[in-house]
Formats: sequence, structure tokens, C-alpha cells
Amino acid sequence: MLLSMVPSKVVNESVIFFLTCGISGMARAGRGKAEFVRDEKDSASQLKTVVLAQLKRALQPSLTSVRMEWRQSSSENELVPVQLAPR
Repeated sequence: MLLSMVPSKVVNESVIFFLTCGISGMARAGRGKAEFVRDEKDSASQLKTVVLAQLKRALQPSLTSVRMEWRQSSSENELVPVQLAPR
């Protein structure tokens, strides 16, 4: 009822605003980046630029300078299952 009193353009813009905020927030939470393409006459070239930038970021390593220390038991006979248990 209340939304029927508000012009549809305002409702659409509000929905888009909240969606973009939510998507941007999820991207930040995942340590990523959200990008949006407007529906304009040069949207095809803008989309290509955005997609290439996202792919470039996706191909970057998410971890660098990782160090792993493997400590082996002093026992020579460690128990290792020959076959994994079924799920």
C-alpha cells in the first residue's frame, strides 16, 4: 500500500541502490571487488573492460609467501588407511 504512493522510478532506484550495496558488501567481505555496468550506448565496451579486469584479478594468487612445516612422527610405522571410508 505504501509503495503504491511512491513513484515507480523512486522504488526502482531504491531497489537498485540496496542491491548494489548488498553485492558490494559481499564482495568486500570476501576480499573481492564488485563492479557494475550501466545500460548505456557504450555498455558493450564497458562490459568487456570490467570482465577483463575481474578475470585479471581472479587469476592472481590469493595466497603468497606461504610456509608449511611438516612434522613427521618419530614412529616408522604410522597408521594410514588403505582405503577411505565411504561417505
